[in-house]
Amino acid sequence: MTNALIIFVKNPERGKVKTRLSKSIGDDRALAVYEKLLDYTRMVARDVDARKILFYSSRVISDNWDPNIFEKRLQTGDDLGQRMLNAFQTVLPQFSKAVIIGSDSMEITKPLINEAFRLLDDNDVVIGPARDGGYYLLGMKTIHADLFKNKIWSTPSVSHDTVDDTRRLGLSLAQLPPLSDIDDIKDLLASPLRDMVKPVSVLRISIVIPTRNEAKIIDKTLSRVLHRSDTRNIAEIIVVDGESSDSTPGIASAAGARVIPCKPGRGRQLDAGAKAASGDVLYFLHADCIPPHGFDKAIINAVLCGYNSGCFRLRFDAQHPILSIIAWFSRFRISWVRAGDQSLFVKKETFWKAGGYDAHRAIMEDVEIIPRLKRISTFVVIPLQIISSARKYMERGIIKLQAIYIIMRIMDVQGHSPRNIYHFYKKCPRKHPILIRE
Repeated sequence: MTNALIIFVKNPERGKVKTRLSKSIGDDRALAVYEKLLDYTRMVARDVDARKILFYSSRVISDNWDPNIFEKRLQTGDDLGQRMLNAFQTVLPQFSKAVIIGSDSMEITKPLINEAFRLLDDNDVVIGPARDGGYYLLGMKTIHADLFKNKIWSTPSVSHDTVDDTRRLGLSLAQLPPLSDIDDIKDLLASPLRDMVKPVSVLRISIVIPTRNEAKIIDKTLSRVLHRSDTRNIAEIIVVDGESSDSTPGIASAAGARVIPCKPGRGRQLDAGAKAASGDVLYFLHADCIPPHGFDKAIINAVLCGYNSGCFRLRFDAQHPILSIIAWFSRFRISWVRAGDQSLFVKKETFWKAGGYDAHRAIMEDVEIIPRLKRISTFVVIPLQIISSARKYMERGIIKLQAIYIIMRIMDVQGHSPRNIYHFYKKCPRKHPILIRE
């Protein structure tokens, strides 16, 4: 046999594997994830047409790796580069080709490893780049020590620097398709092991809904919010009522919401709701918007992935070409296409660090706060659609209202006061509702 498959593994010990992941799901759960990765790697490697040599990180142990299939050895060296170089120096004198893999990917396959050996027939080096900037596979026929030197391991530059080294050394290089590793919570949520996610401390969401004379719709909104979420993730629903003259407060209270009276003004009301909230994450929702199914899990997963603020994509409850275009643009992170109807979630500590909502803004409050949030946090548009009522467009006319929004954005950029912008919006005449097919 002329091929050798080197497999690098860490000894599966609590608190010493998947340490980045353990910050989100705990040491026990991180260890369980790593054991699943070991199981997968063992399954893939066992039938590869090569001598299999397993290198442990700290000590050789008796475990599920069959010693009749996997020769067991110990890694040596001060850093990952030195340990890999030592492994190649140990193995290559006995074999014509050697390939090293780790145990962090659920995407590596037997055909992919066999292809790496085949590519070495015509190339000096083969590399399998990882999407995080490292690599999941490296193969060679002759030891090239420079490929393991002057690297900052576990950083996004490793694969790129290694490729540069092969060019500098005049080596022929073949590259395999990029694959994903599982190193942190974001990787785990995108992997087949996503169901193993169990946060160290469950994040809970406070939903804040500003209202004024929403008696006709508030009960339906609250009912759908509860139906589309896991109530264990919801700390509370706070309805901040801006001096309604109808029965909005009573209906909201009867539906289980906590009702807080407040002077009218969207920014003022949202800020008041945030101050009263007890949850870890604030979710600001308009009374005429219905969040997507599982919105709570999507928000929690986004926060666990490091996105401390964000929103959803938009879909209107009526069909019209212009509304479809507006909704399509909502997938982008461009500030000019952001709207409060997309709702906004933000980790509470991030919200207050950004300064909260501008209490003087009765309209376009999201347009003003989102740039401040983006300066201190990573903002994401979750690819799920929130359903927004098209009633404002029906009342004022679709083209006319969109033109009004554009003018208000220009006024905002030019420095007009929130009061003047709101007065401009209010004085624009309404028209009778137009019925369009849902």
